[in-house]
Amino acid sequence: MTSPTATAPRVPARDRLLRAASELFYEDGINATGVERVASQAQVTKATLYNNFRSKDELIAEYLSLGLTAATAWMEQINRDEPTPQRRLSAMFEQLADDVRLGRFHGCPFASAAVEVPQSKAAMVQVRKHRAMQLEQISQMVGGEESKAELILALYDGAMIAMKSGAGADTIGRARDASIQLLDTPR
Repeated sequence: MTSPTATAPRVPARDRLLRAASELFYEDGINATGVERVASQAQVTKATLYNNFRSKDELIAEYLSLGLTAATAWMEQINRDEPTPQRRLSAMFEQLADDVRLGRFHGCPFASAAVEVPQSKAAMVQVRKHRAMQLEQISQMVGGEESKAELILALYDGAMIAMKSGAGADTIGRARDASIQLLDTPR
C-alpha cells in the first residue's frame, strides 16, 4: 500500500524535453528557442538533452513528428465523425476559428518549420509528410477529388497565414464558405 504522501512517478526526461520543445517552438518559434531554454523548462541539464537528442535538428524533427501524429488523428476523426463533405470541411475550419478565438493559435508549426529551418533535412521530411497527409485527408473529405483537395488546402493555408498576420476572424468563415462552394463546382 502506498502512503498518501508518496510522490507521483517522475515523467521521463525525454518526454519532458519534447513537451517543453513543443510549447516553446510553437509559441515562440524554433529559431528563437535555444536548447538551453528547452532544457531549463524541462528541468534537465543540457547534457541530458543531448543524451536524448543528438542535435537540436533531431529535437525539431521529433517535435514535428509528434505534431504530425496528432494532426493525422484529428483529420481522421473528422472524416469518421462528420457525415457529409460539407460538415467535414466546416469542422476543419471551425477548429481553426476556435483556436484563434481562444488564443491557442500561433500559426502552423509545419509552415513555421519550413520557413525557419529549411536546411534541416529531418524537419523538411516531416513538413512534406504533413502536407501529403493533409492532401490525402482532405481528398477523402471531398470524395477523392484531389484537384479540389489542393484548392481547399490552399484556402485553409491562406486563412492560417491571414490570421497570423492580423486578418479579421471572418477570414476563416470566408475560406470555409469558398471551400464548400468548391464541392458544388463540376470537375
